[in-house]
Amino acid sequence: MTAQKEVMSTYKHEGQHLNRQIVEEIVKDTVRGTDSIANITRFVLEHHTNHGGLSDDRNLERFMRIAMSRLESEGYAKQVSDTRWEIYEAPLRVFGEGSGAVYVYYDSKHRVANHSNWVCKVGSHHRSEIAEVRDYIDSRTTNWATRATLALILKTDTYERLEKQIRTILKDVFNRQHEREGRHSREMFYTSPDHVIKIYKSIRSNDGRYV
Repeated sequence: MTAQKEVMSTYKHEGQHLNRQIVEEIVKDTVRGTDSIANITRFVLEHHTNHGGLSDDRNLERFMRIAMSRLESEGYAKQVSDTRWEIYEAPLRVFGEGSGAVYVYYDSKHRVANHSNWVCKVGSHHRSEIAEVRDYIDSRTTNWATRATLALILKTDTYERLEKQIRTILKDVFNRQHEREGRHSREMFYTSPDHVIKIYKSIRSNDGRYV
């Protein structure tokens, strides 16, 4: 687990007792990566009290349980085992079923506020479990300054075919200018998770054709 730098000069919850909303905010804004729920809980409590907040040890376990459930429903967290959770910088969306997956991830430095598209990588993996896709992407981005943001997983048994279809559409429809400028590699495209989802849904509803 890694913690984001504190960017506020003053803590807005100073003097407040810890509650579910504050727990959810601390996890969402400051925690990244995979760790045990015990360590995440300890970090939340220390973060709050070290910044002038008041603890509520009696209800902390309940607050954590509710907050993590809500974050998981919103796509910001995923329980990867009985005791371990993964926390994401941006909501992770998962579609479909199957043994393999097509994924979309990006470097957070490429995402610009209010821009609908940015540089993303589109690839595939022969396994579809979130933790396995996450580990695979981590192994491919060891030279990145920050951990890659995994934004989309499309589960399917025909992952290589779906990957090829999506890449072909991205190249033909969306990347002509950026290809001339040399801005994408075989897996990198100027797109977004939302755009890839639109392509995916169109392919599924039109027998492989994008309309």
